[in-house]
Amino acid sequence: MLGSHIVEILAQDGYRIKVLLFPGSPANDLSNLPVEYCYGDIRDPELCAEAMRDCQMVLHTAASISTWPTRSKTAWDINLAGTQNLVQAAIHAGIQRFVHIGTASAFGPGDNGQAATEETPFRGNKYQLDYVDSKYAAHQFVLQTARQQGFPAVIVCPTFMIGPNDVSLGTGQIIIAMCTGKLRFLSGGGKNFVYVRDVAQAAVNALKQGRTGEAYIAGHQNLTYRQYFDLVSAIIQAPAPRILMPDRLILIAGMLSSALAKLLRYRPMLNHAQARVSIDKQFYNPAKAIAELGMPQTDIRVAIGAAFDWLRREKYC
Repeated sequence: MLGSHIVEILAQDGYRIKVLLFPGSPANDLSNLPVEYCYGDIRDPELCAEAMRDCQMVLHTAASISTWPTRSKTAWDINLAGTQNLVQAAIHAGIQRFVHIGTASAFGPGDNGQAATEETPFRGNKYQLDYVDSKYAAHQFVLQTARQQGFPAVIVCPTFMIGPNDVSLGTGQIIIAMCTGKLRFLSGGGKNFVYVRDVAQAAVNALKQGRTGEAYIAGHQNLTYRQYFDLVSAIIQAPAPRILMPDRLILIAGMLSSALAKLLRYRPMLNHAQARVSIDKQFYNPAKAIAELGMPQTDIRVAIGAAFDWLRREKYC
């Protein structure tokens, strides 16, 4: 989702663009843009070096975002080793700016009383989720390389992105579930929500703005799930879930669901790691990105509306 918006903004700003796509990845959203394509896997160091030929700047958005299985060698191979390959290739190519798309999960999370900032220590290992752990390891690698070797890297760390072009049906699944009446329960947790287009703009701005060796939380509004579902409900004209599940019951459901999924070899709707995440208030403060990257702050209702319009066009709702 994010990558297509970044490419659109780059094209609008007049950049010459080369896109590295994993073979078989959908690229319909890029079909009308002036883009040079190359295909390959960032787990291949030689391919990374070849892809960067004649490039001056790199925006690294590739990642494995799967949360099942919760422990995954693939997540580490792509998120950490793949990032290491790209960084080494960028160093050898003399890249002038490297913008790494990380995750806000590299910090905190915060809560009702204190939203996390870039200074909040990482606590995501409590989720026992290799997506989070591998992204944090990649984050640390990029920062250390920048600070110790002078590598010109900036890290942009999105929170929970909402918007169109959600081809993997990540954040859009909530809207689809509400449209189809399948979402009836909610937890007491919450997230920081942000329009994907704002994150894309911050990432493009980071090619020329921001300080090397620094990370920036790219977020907007902290909302409990109840508050978010109410916003979605008003926009898509579908009922919001009203049954608040106790934390303990959510955790038990996640554990039982994971155990059954491992036994029967299917992907659960809620695994034990997701259950842990769902009961937390993952709140963040994006002030640094706003000040130093000029990150916009579009109303979350606009983001929800744009996501809903796209899902309807694609016949998901």
